[in-house]
Amino acid sequence: MIKFCETNVEKTIIELLVDLGYSYITEDNSWLQERTLSTFINEQVLLEQLFKINKGVKTKILEEAINEIKKIDHPALFERNKIFHNYLVDGITIEDYDSDVNPLIKLVDFEHIENNLFEVGNQIKFHEFSNRSTRIPDVIIFVNGLPLVVMELKSFQSLDGTLLEDAYKQIGGHSESDGYRFDIPTLFNYNTFNVISDGVNSKVGTLTSKFDRYNEWKSVNGELGYKDNYAFKLNVLVNGLLKIIFSLLIRIRAKILKSWHNIINILVCVNQ
Repeated sequence: MIKFCETNVEKTIIELLVDLGYSYITEDNSWLQERTLSTFINEQVLLEQLFKINKGVKTKILEEAINEIKKIDHPALFERNKIFHNYLVDGITIEDYDSDVNPLIKLVDFEHIENNLFEVGNQIKFHEFSNRSTRIPDVIIFVNGLPLVVMELKSFQSLDGTLLEDAYKQIGGHSESDGYRFDIPTLFNYNTFNVISDGVNSKVGTLTSKFDRYNEWKSVNGELGYKDNYAFKLNVLVNGLLKIIFSLLIRIRAKILKSWHNIINILVCVNQ
């Protein structure tokens, strides 16, 4: 029986992302050392990046923008996520009583990708509520200190696909009352999409995706997708989907990831 250890899958994904220019958040990272377990945003990194992206804006305005992100409030997780997604794509308007115009604060720079900080962390511990479980997602992708992508991994042991479904359920499935989504819901306020993988098969979905709506990402640049027996599916996922996170953020405002080929076709047409 073919077996791929979960830690090896994790290590491979991190190495591929680092090769793409992502910074790896090591165990001795100051944010990891100093944060409380209920902290999901690296506020220092976010503030530094906001300074870079929003030149000339006063510190107190940028800090207020961060507070707006942190205090997003609605009973439904999907609605909180929708509010944040609008902030992420369109920016946040902050009242400035010392100015004639209220500044629009951009959280990411879609025009100059080099102005953003891409980071990947693994096995980061979170504990949000005293009466709920501590959770440790396998891999999280941060952009400008914001946790935008959660990846849950399993060891490949069989060909029946049940491991991917187990990973999906561990994230929380399609429910707000189970898994990570129940125990650490604030992490998913900022979620753009999730990845489940066993090292051989990998699928992508959004916060609202049911398991059968998770899909493989089969192309890097819009070429014909790989066949089922292709040996480097994980490489395609990382180099294709995760390489163009920003394009996805701009295009998928409705928060529905359709099949991989529909999305890649849109992106290819837009970038021609």
